Amino acid sequence: MFQYCIKTAFKLIKRHSGFTALNVIGLMLGISSCLLIILYVNFELGFDKFHENERNIYRVVMKQPGNQVVGSSSDW
Repeated sequence: MFQYCIKTAFKLIKRHSGFTALNVIGLMLGISSCLLIILYVNFELGFDKFHENERNIYRVVMKQPGNQVVGSSSDW
C-alpha cells in the first residue's frame, strides 16, 4: 500500500513539475523567512542576558526639543 502511494506521488510530481517546483520554492521561502525572523527576535531579546540582575536593567531615553540624533532616522 505504501509503495503504491510513493509511486503515485512520484508520477504526479513528474507530471506536474512546474506546479511542484512552485510549491517547493514557496515552502522554502516560507521556512527560511520564519527562521530568519526567529533568529532576529532571539538576537534582539538576547541583550543583557549575561547579567545576573537582567530584570532590573532599564533603558532611559530623554527627548529634548530641537536636539536630533545624528545618524538615525528614527523618532524616539
